[in-house]
Amino acid sequence: MLKFHLLKGERFVIHFDIPLEDTIALPSEVKDFWNLLKNRGKCLFEYEENALVAISGEVNSLLTALSEVLPQEKTTEQRKMFKEILARNNVIDKEGLQVNFHQNPFDTPERYWRFIFNQGHFVDYFLNRINWFVAPQNEYVTSFPLHVDLESASTCNMNCPMCYRDGLKETGQMEMDLFQKAVDECAEHDVYSIRLSWRGETLTHPKIKEMISYATARIKNVSFLTNAFYLDEEMVRCFVESGVSYVAVSFDGIGETYEAIRHPAKFQENYQRLANLQAQKIKHKL
Repeated sequence: MLKFHLLKGERFVIHFDIPLEDTIALPSEVKDFWNLLKNRGKCLFEYEENALVAISGEVNSLLTALSEVLPQEKTTEQRKMFKEILARNNVIDKEGLQVNFHQNPFDTPERYWRFIFNQGHFVDYFLNRINWFVAPQNEYVTSFPLHVDLESASTCNMNCPMCYRDGLKETGQMEMDLFQKAVDECAEHDVYSIRLSWRGETLTHPKIKEMISYATARIKNVSFLTNAFYLDEEMVRCFVESGVSYVAVSFDGIGETYEAIRHPAKFQENYQRLANLQAQKIKHKL
């Protein structure tokens, strides 16, 4: 979403990967936050061709604005991070570690920003993205992970040719008690996002609906990967009622190409499963 740079003189600049065009409708939460940054944070908003491309200002002013919408302990932690990084030499152009910036988005600006806005909790997301960039760039270790992957299941109903899961010596499914303990710890440290998948098919876990409900009740942003094979009406209802932030589904072609890779799934059947999920989202105005 953005690249955040701390500059000499205790200033900062944020560059957006995809410009926010002024034709894109802003949720009230985003409007209020922008006004807070402009008025309380004294931030400068830079536009090119009627699209927001950058925000800059003083670090202390940014922290002052954030303190009005975030818990005190989170603002204190943020101030500590900025202070330590700014105290180092050669803040500008420090290479550090690059995380996820090898990926190139292919969505339109409208679709890109709508995906972000629809997940809600924009202020928390905004701060999370700042730290996602600035911490590894400056080799700063946060007090707790910014995001946590919990592999609910490493089991899968498919054996796709490009997947290395078949080479694992052991596969299994997480016990519910351990899952709840991990989610509770993440919630205690106000982790913004968790993902319930890694190598396996999330929906193969027999208690995945309970896991989803438990996680979404405690964590702001919950997502996972799925091949959608088990996406029946009951599962769709769970997604919608629990308020899952998003799910990612891979389609490796269409028709026979897809079916050769994703056996035993059928292209048209999986397409219809996703269409049903979309219809329920629209019905519930999500």
